[in-house]
Amino acid sequence: MTSSASAGPALAFGLSAGLFTLVAAVLILLAGMFIGALVSVLGSPLGGGLKLLLILVIFFAPFLGPLGWFLFGRGSACRGAR
Repeated sequence: MTSSASAGPALAFGLSAGLFTLVAAVLILLAGMFIGALVSVLGSPLGGGLKLLLILVIFFAPFLGPLGWFLFGRGSACRGAR
């Protein structure tokens, strides 16, 4: 008889190995988007007030904030700097 502790980390949370892998991949992707958006906003030529606002949006909407920055804000910030 085996215990759930020896079955591995996926089964310890009640998830199958495939679902655990999918959840881990999505979390890693979201963390990468979050960090990438922060670095991109901080390196952009935008003014300090707008940078602060965008950073707050990224923190309070960890999925939609980075997604919005990469889809809409990044390109317009680069075009505005020229």
